[in-house]
Amino acid sequence: MPAATSITLGPSSGDERRIARASDDASLVPIGLGQSVQLTVRVGFEWGDDRWFTRDERTAYSITQGAQLASLSESSPWLLVASESAGASASGTVTVEVSFAGLTESIDVTVVRLESLELSVRPYPSYPGSDGVVVSLLSALACTGAFQRAQAGVEARLSDGESVVVTQQSTITSTNAGVVAVSAASRLDGVGAGSASVAATFGSDSSSDAYVLAVSTAPVDVEEVHLETSFGPQSTFRGELGSTKHLKLRVVWSDGRQFPDAVQGDAASWVAPSLYLSFASDASDAVGVSESGVASLSDNHHEEVELSASASCPDAPPATGAQSVKANLLPANGDVDIGAHYGLQFPAGLAVGDTFDVAVRIRADQALKGFDVALHFDESVVHIATDGDCVIGSGWSDTWGCVVNNVGATDRVTVQGSSATGTSTGTIEVAAITFTVVGEGENDFTGSIVEMIRASGTDDPADMVAGAGTVAVGAGRRRRLVSSRLPRRRPRSAVAAAAATQGGALTSRRRSLAQAQAGACKSGSYAGDTNGDCIFGIADVIFMQKHALGMDLSAENGGPLTEWQLSQLDPTQRGGTDGVDITYLMSCKGGTYKFLDSVTADGSGGTLVLSARLKGVSDTIATDADSGVRFEIGTELNAGMELSVGSGKEATDAGVLVSAVYDYATQSFRAELTGPVGASLAAEAVGVAVILNTYNAFGDTMPSRQFSFFGSSIIQGLSFDPFL
Repeated sequence: MPAATSITLGPSSGDERRIARASDDASLVPIGLGQSVQLTVRVGFEWGDDRWFTRDERTAYSITQGAQLASLSESSPWLLVASESAGASASGTVTVEVSFAGLTESIDVTVVRLESLELSVRPYPSYPGSDGVVVSLLSALACTGAFQRAQAGVEARLSDGESVVVTQQSTITSTNAGVVAVSAASRLDGVGAGSASVAATFGSDSSSDAYVLAVSTAPVDVEEVHLETSFGPQSTFRGELGSTKHLKLRVVWSDGRQFPDAVQGDAASWVAPSLYLSFASDASDAVGVSESGVASLSDNHHEEVELSASASCPDAPPATGAQSVKANLLPANGDVDIGAHYGLQFPAGLAVGDTFDVAVRIRADQALKGFDVALHFDESVVHIATDGDCVIGSGWSDTWGCVVNNVGATDRVTVQGSSATGTSTGTIEVAAITFTVVGEGENDFTGSIVEMIRASGTDDPADMVAGAGTVAVGAGRRRRLVSSRLPRRRPRSAVAAAAATQGGALTSRRRSLAQAQAGACKSGSYAGDTNGDCIFGIADVIFMQKHALGMDLSAENGGPLTEWQLSQLDPTQRGGTDGVDITYLMSCKGGTYKFLDSVTADGSGGTLVLSARLKGVSDTIATDADSGVRFEIGTELNAGMELSVGSGKEATDAGVLVSAVYDYATQSFRAELTGPVGASLAAEAVGVAVILNTYNAFGDTMPSRQFSFFGSSIIQGLSFDPFL
């Protein structure tokens, strides 16, 4: 055998080299010292290898120190066992020497005993720094009818200087349960005036000295109140309408002891907050606080809401704590939210001339298919300057429209969208709007959800709840609003009226009409009613999208599409249905386009008479209040035609362009031109293109409000392609 060069003994860990007698309480859980330790021997050789020789008969074991404390097993000499015969007070170090092939090494093992059991009493509940507070007195808590409580702790001190907490495994007793009662988890409860001795037992050991605990009826008062509730980013109380949150309230008593969470912590289990505290909110219509310290979210608020808590004991010195929070409602399923995610809903400190951005979000727990939402505001305080100040939101990518500054509707913005194949769920941003501040005062944002279509079905019209809020500008921004001045929760009749103003409200009356007619609307009814349900709405745009995608609609439609439906599926009158028709129908819903109801051209009397009738939603006849028609006329064969009815005749690449005038007698837009002697005035010999335009409330039109039926040379990218 090669020469041995080294011996390594184990165990290497000091904790593993500690043992106790089976009869000593140091062997009990949670101390849990074993009664024996298994030694290990590893021998190194000159070739650089090492091997286990623990149980090799050539390995010799002997005790050189502390033989009275432990012995080596006769059958397994590598096993060191604590000796019961050493006596209850015996402890110390045992040294074992190991020899192999002329090499010797030793290892120390400590025999440990439980020397003493120490009882401590600290404040209950615990708080930062309470470990350093020794409790000998439990006082009455002013105005509560309750006494303070304390927490017993038990430590086992071991002979090797270690200490182990054994509270849970110990038994705590009181000599007078009428003064100090021992409750679950070693808690000491003050019950009545007097004193009692408290002791602890662990196994066969007892705490060394009696611990005397007094209970006094002389009260301690609330000295400090600190509101320390965690509301989230930017101190925002966010949640759906009616959400609640327990306030975190730290109370400091006059003796220095504390309740770290007086509302929901351990202290509340025996001292109700309402007994000695009162709560308040300076905007209770937005955030209220119950007498038990629970905050409830009822509305958004344009300023920070200050919550406060005060000691309510009449004979005690005043003590009050306050905390500011920002109230910001989250939408429920099917509701609409606007403004910021966190912090105040809208910016504070706005002045005339400022702009601010408002995101519009819809909560849809099922796939969102379509929506029609009108936001209302006070146009004397804020307004939307241009159509470009309303853009599609980051969460929506299908057909979309935003309508601002329509005639008679400068106090609202309408956001619409449709998606036959939409799968978006959650809180979806559908629009981003830039508002400009134009005056001082308080602007209340309210909203009407005219249509909300999800995979689960179509909702009834409703008010916007989570998005209703206030922007305060200038002098008005410091005035607290009261609920009586905030028309945010309008009755359902007001919702229906607002929806009707937008055109196409989904009222139950009209739904009943559709059912009574048993499909009559599929053979002729409201313009744009593609699905034949007697209602023109976003559902019709979705129906058109499905048709354009080639989906089979026979089951949904209750049979094949009728001629009337097919005509409504082609509002641009180009034949068929495509994306242009979808966009056109959506624009008709918003009022930026009108339906071309009829067009005539008659030259039989020697004068070319052109006439076009337009319709809006619900088959209302469009007038020159917000609409206009221009005709582009090819005049290669009729260069000398003179305009007799109409205005603005001007030359184009294809001929002439004239603006029609509105004829209230025929409810149509008309233009008349007289040709030279012998010229043909038949429309097919002339060629007419029809150009629709609508105007906003300021009399302006723009590309998004203009449409050429077939093609006009004045529309960029289109060559002249006459409608007639």
